[in-house]
Amino acid sequence: MSGVPALAATNGDFEYEVLSETDKTCEITDYTGTATELEIPSTLDGYTVTSIGMGAIDGCSSLTNIDIPDSVTSIGNLAFSSCTSLTSIDIPDGVISIGGSAFMGCYSLAHVNIPDNVTSIGTWAFYHCTSLTQVKIPNGVTQIPHQVFEGCTSLTSVFIPESVMYIEESAFLD
Repeated sequence: MSGVPALAATNGDFEYEVLSETDKTCEITDYTGTATELEIPSTLDGYTVTSIGMGAIDGCSSLTNIDIPDSVTSIGNLAFSSCTSLTSIDIPDGVISIGGSAFMGCYSLAHVNIPDNVTSIGTWAFYHCTSLTQVKIPNGVTQIPHQVFEGCTSLTSVFIPESVMYIEESAFLD
């Protein structure tokens, strides 16, 4: 028995897949533009953007600023990896999970605001973000995964809440 294929579509520089026809939600799967400042739309063709998919915006080396809409609840694996000019990111309050390697290799990323609603941060999420100076782990996080901040050589301040029960090996390895 085969599943129903996902509806994929393009709107401007964004490719997306429909996650739920009933809820009218979608996931951005690719960005083909070359902007230096990117505002991710909250809706595409009537579908609410709730997820930035795996590798959707990776390798966009010209991006310096990304505005993620409040509708997003999930940032996928490798979503913004190798956006080497990205300097700052404010993750919206609706996000509950940040995938593995989501910001890996964002060498210019000096500031990241992780909201308290985040309960899961994937392995290597901020791997080699060499300009990152401080980070506050949200209260809902119970585990800091393996190599999540490895290679963040400028990191001088880390706030770890009481909710964290386990810090995996090499989480903060230089």
